Amino acid sequence: MLSWIVSTPVWGERCLSSFETYVVPAIKAAAREIDGNIRFVVHTDQPFRLDGVLGSFGRRILPVPEGANAWVKAGAANREALREARMGEAVAFINADMVPSLEVFDASERRFAEGKRLIMMAASRTLGGQPPIGANSAELLDWTMEHRHPAIEECFWGAGRSIIPWAIYFERGDDIVLRGFHLHPFALLKDRDLVFRGTIDLDMPDNFRPDEVHLITDRDEASFAELSPPERTFPLIPEPFTADDIAQWARQQTTPLHRWMFGQRIVIKGNGGDVGDVAVCDEILQELA
Repeated sequence: MLSWIVSTPVWGERCLSSFETYVVPAIKAAAREIDGNIRFVVHTDQPFRLDGVLGSFGRRILPVPEGANAWVKAGAANREALREARMGEAVAFINADMVPSLEVFDASERRFAEGKRLIMMAASRTLGGQPPIGANSAELLDWTMEHRHPAIEECFWGAGRSIIPWAIYFERGDDIVLRGFHLHPFALLKDRDLVFRGTIDLDMPDNFRPDEVHLITDRDEASFAELSPPERTFPLIPEPFTADDIAQWARQQTTPLHRWMFGQRIVIKGNGGDVGDVAVCDEILQELA
């Protein structure tokens, strides 16, 4: 039976509200799918409020780390949570605005049993609406596409103009496939000392070999919805980005593991058929090679 630590940085009213209203109830629903114990390491500026939100979960509530910005603080918080974990424990990184599907813990435990040590996932940003709590993965993914954030709209091939093409969505009819560089490291099984200097999606995954990493590509396996504020967008370029634009960005902003993940097709909607992504992404990866 596996023991879990959930690392969550939670500060600011938006994140506190999302965490208590949507994220904790969704984690409770997902926790009922496994037998093991789950405890939290939460970094917050409102410890008494969070203590009440977590109910019967074990917890360690810590102050917000020092840092120049939210990303630096979040990286420091996640490093501290990793130090709290014992060897052999699973560590989940769930941000305060990330709503999980019902399967996230169970699906990860199944992959750990197969020998994987890091579970990577997509987490599409959304805007508006109320996310379904306790939804299965496919239902939650459908909801994310019905409530696409402007930052996600600007990552769709053929129309997107984001200056930061961290991931590219390809849509044809009712089918959507995602190719992603900077994806979310949801869970790891701690069996080594882990060293990273940036955020968990930047260089932390480099502690693992590709054969130890499982990227969730099946829309029925597990998923997340990220509840983002409307202002969380990136600058735009004048015209829709091209394969060359994406390759130029990725040369400077991605690691070999990021590129390995970009080579895999994440099915968001539909049956996973080619929606125009194969030729485009092959071209990008050839340029990067």
